[in-house]
Amino acid sequence: MAKKESKQKTIEQMKRDFLVTTIAETVFLGGIFFYVLCAVEAYLSVNTETGYMEAFGGALKEVARNPLYIFPIDYNIGLPLVSVMGVLLWALYSYFQNVDRIHNNDNIIKGSSAWANVKELREKYAEFVDAKKANFRDAKNNAIFSQNFYASLNTRKHFHALNTLIIGATGSGKSRYILKPNLCQMDTSYVITDPNGLVC
Repeated sequence: MAKKESKQKTIEQMKRDFLVTTIAETVFLGGIFFYVLCAVEAYLSVNTETGYMEAFGGALKEVARNPLYIFPIDYNIGLPLVSVMGVLLWALYSYFQNVDRIHNNDNIIKGSSAWANVKELREKYAEFVDAKKANFRDAKNNAIFSQNFYASLNTRKHFHALNTLIIGATGSGKSRYILKPNLCQMDTSYVITDPNGLVC
């Protein structure tokens, strides 16, 4: 199942693929239209009484003999430019149609979220004592949640509440590994309810 999902593309990836394909098609088709119509206009500039159909056949023969037949460009290129604009408009229409189909396709992964690793979580939540963001254990303003994950008591750093609910069986380490290490930090004020007297 995971292997199948890994082969699927997100919306942003498919948009990028469509954009690259559209640009390539536009350059290719626009270049061909511009070249062929320039050849026709070049032929018409010499054979002024020839119709477009005859000019098209004659231009193809001239281009076959001399691929640089369209140079120098001393004739009207209005029609070739209009054709290029038409290809550009078609490309834009095709691109937005494809993008619209992507958004309406239920079989495409929506979004590009991924699980954060421990390092990324630390960089977002923890305070550090060095600029390289390597030493977080010696910082004086962190709450300890695990051996490798600390979170800053200054919620303006990460804009998340620090309310914590710890659930575990007897002897699983709720006091030993979470409560007592944070109390030993002595970095904030505490109100402790300890009916059994095992914490204080």
